[in-house]
Amino acid sequence: MSKILSDKGCRYWQQINTAFEVRNLIEHRDGQADRHFRELLASDWAISSWGARERLERLEKVVVEDEDVIQTYRAMLEATSLLTRAVLEWSARKRAGH
Repeated sequence: MSKILSDKGCRYWQQINTAFEVRNLIEHRDGQADRHFRELLASDWAISSWGARERLERLEKVVVEDEDVIQTYRAMLEATSLLTRAVLEWSARKRAGH
């Protein structure tokens, strides 16, 4: 999934993955960033809407802004089309015996 959503200049995976990790951080650690969170998002954070506002190394507590919700929604909407196309192509190859 990450390959499909990161290919050809797409950055949907980075936004979606960051959103899910932010959600987990808010749910389980009241948004307080820790070493584990920083390690999980080391390669995706800077490309996400959160990374556009704040550097991961200096992050103490994650804040979710309207822009984060909008960008995540857009990424998920586009991701749905890309993933659907990939699954249909995969299914056609399987039926063709490849």
